[in-house]
Amino acid sequence: MKPSDNQTPTVAPDAPKKSVGPIKNYITQIPMFEFENVKGDTAVVQTRVKAMGFDVGPIDDDFGPLTKAGVSAFQKSVGLIGTGVIGDRTLAYLNIEIKGMTEAEPVDALAAACKKIYDTAVSQLGVSEAQNPSQVIEYHKTTSLEKKYWSIYTSWCASFWNWVIGKAGFTGNRSAWARDGLSWGVKLTKEILGCTMVFERNAAGGDSHITIYAGKTKVEGGVKFYYCIGGNQSNKVGYGWYSEKVLLGMRAPKIA
Repeated sequence: MKPSDNQTPTVAPDAPKKSVGPIKNYITQIPMFEFENVKGDTAVVQTRVKAMGFDVGPIDDDFGPLTKAGVSAFQKSVGLIGTGVIGDRTLAYLNIEIKGMTEAEPVDALAAACKKIYDTAVSQLGVSEAQNPSQVIEYHKTTSLEKKYWSIYTSWCASFWNWVIGKAGFTGNRSAWARDGLSWGVKLTKEILGCTMVFERNAAGGDSHITIYAGKTKVEGGVKFYYCIGGNQSNKVGYGWYSEKVLLGMRAPKIA
């Protein structure tokens, strides 16, 4: 009998905050802007960051607290350290050409790794048992499951997760059991876009569900909920909200 991994998640109607992938994915969507120095061109930066889905306050050419916070959030979304200070990498991700600027920004390696995992998961959004059964089998092939269990009738959240981890360039655990994700990689105490989250299913010690954090939270009735993308969510790859009350742990890949 198929476990209940696909029975309980609640898929939210709204999409997560727009995230920015590698520059090649959106470089053609906005025209190149050239300038000699960042100072005096704050409005251009504000416009670009806002277009990526981040709040910078009014477009007023003033690099105030709201703009700095928006830039910081944008930086984190692309794997940079959220300093809020404009440098070469931030401008490159905004498709702004810098002339004469040599300041190099640091990269948060862990955030960048998790962002890559998230982007890989998003590439599979909408894959379903009904429409894409062969792709579900491809997910199963990344685990140690015997071939006779490569089926849409076998719970596949962990299979999807292993496929994503592998395609993102990391090594999964090859386990078809979601709970085994709790021993993968390194433990986190704070969520990061693209980190792995494992949730309890039903009674304590019973079924589990493994997901990838989509960078969005909400609080209802004093309880925090995490917005995650995962496989076998309503029989497809999709988004859903999960309560902190059933969160078993958060993990990220080991970075050398």
